[in-house]
Amino acid sequence: MFAFERQFLTEDDISEGLIPEKFHIILTGLFFLIFGALSLASIATAMECLFWGITSLVLARLIALDLTNHTLPNIYIAPLCCFALIGSLTGMLPITWQDALFGGAIAFSSVLALSFLIEFLLKSAFLGGGDIKFIGASGLWLGWGLLPFYMMVACFFTIIISFLPSKNNHIAFGPGLCFSLWLFLHQKTYLMVLINKAFAFIS
Repeated sequence: MFAFERQFLTEDDISEGLIPEKFHIILTGLFFLIFGALSLASIATAMECLFWGITSLVLARLIALDLTNHTLPNIYIAPLCCFALIGSLTGMLPITWQDALFGGAIAFSSVLALSFLIEFLLKSAFLGGGDIKFIGASGLWLGWGLLPFYMMVACFFTIIISFLPSKNNHIAFGPGLCFSLWLFLHQKTYLMVLINKAFAFIS
């Protein structure tokens, strides 16, 4: 973790992650390349290149920090929220700014209420504050209609990650949330086809 990032966090916000902290820069670069490759088809202008480039870098950094330090800092979630509103206002996202705000409000409030309820019943934390805020930010990007499918895909990735050996009881939910968001932003049609086929198979 960089020194300037630690200035915005307390010691309680940081714990030992799945991967040693010394690999945080390598992880950031790796996931930045993956997100960049997934977004190539969506880039048509220099402005879109800048928009998606910065967004992919922020998401890549969030994944790296959650895997190494189990934290999703506000200094990256806040600009992610701003970029979602910019995208909805400029037409780079296929939703209106009203839908974006409504989606963000629904995502944040519903997950916050669910987290409080489960924590009350089980007497243990269900989601970290960074996870809840990131889900709210994802609502800004996707609107409210895709939220159930978004969470389903995020949980699928998280289940896979949970099988990795961990040094504590924390499960990194951030990577699943980030991957799910990026897939719905750039591969939504293909993803929904897979989800529909999965539902058809189960039924």
